Amino acid sequence: MKINLTWLVVGLAVIFLLLLSSVFIVREGHTAIKTRVGEITANDIEPGLHFKIPGIESVIRFDARLQTLDAPSEAFFTAEKKELIVDYFIEWRIVDTQKYWVATRGAKPRAESIIEQIANNQLRGEFARRTVKEVVAGDREEIMQSITDTLSGEVGSQGMQVVDVRVKRVEFSDQIKGNIFDRMRAERERVSNSIRAEGREREVIIRAQTDREANIILANANRDAQIIRGQGDAEATKVYADSFSQDESFYRFQKSLEAYQAAFNNKSDTFVTSPDSEFFNFLKNKE
Repeated sequence: MKINLTWLVVGLAVIFLLLLSSVFIVREGHTAIKTRVGEITANDIEPGLHFKIPGIESVIRFDARLQTLDAPSEAFFTAEKKELIVDYFIEWRIVDTQKYWVATRGAKPRAESIIEQIANNQLRGEFARRTVKEVVAGDREEIMQSITDTLSGEVGSQGMQVVDVRVKRVEFSDQIKGNIFDRMRAERERVSNSIRAEGREREVIIRAQTDREANIILANANRDAQIIRGQGDAEATKVYADSFSQDESFYRFQKSLEAYQAAFNNKSDTFVTSPDSEFFNFLKNKE
């Protein structure tokens, strides 16, 4: 009786193990395939509880969620033969597990290598047809959409779908940076030289206007001075004439004294004239 009970327990354990090994679960967001001696017997198995033949069928699970491939920086040349350093990433996912298994044997690095190689070739071709300005500012959305569509078409036969391709960063190479800085420096120098030339031109105009106005002011001042001087001379002449008419002999006497003072201003002055010269009329004794 005890032996029968033991075999019963063993039999139940074996049955339980067989049932346990024949059941497999696919988690949410994943998919799976069943293989039998290397051949796929079922693909695109959805999440949930499923059965297999123990010891004969194997289950290979895949992550069916959106995957992100963060590609390393690559150098691409534009239509002007300018080198750009580009960082980009690709969003992709598995859509056909059978084709994916055949193409990659389920290895994610191999799948990403395929996608990255095709993406690089596409980016190289798109950049080579465009200028730096078009790549950086103008046609980036168009480039990304074109590459996304092309990639989806090419990797679709391998059970994958490319959802999106996005450029994170476009950077000039060191050589282009140097050329850009040189052009920027030359442009700034051109602008500064133009501003200096305009300043010098304005300076010449202002100086000319100032000199003209100064000359006008000086001419007007000289004219006014001549007029005032003339008026003063006329008035002085009139005063002298009036004085002369009032006492002619005194006027002549005063003028002679002024002449004597001017002639004998210094002790070393020498004056040669005849004694009967009219210059000494007022120094002679007169009766």
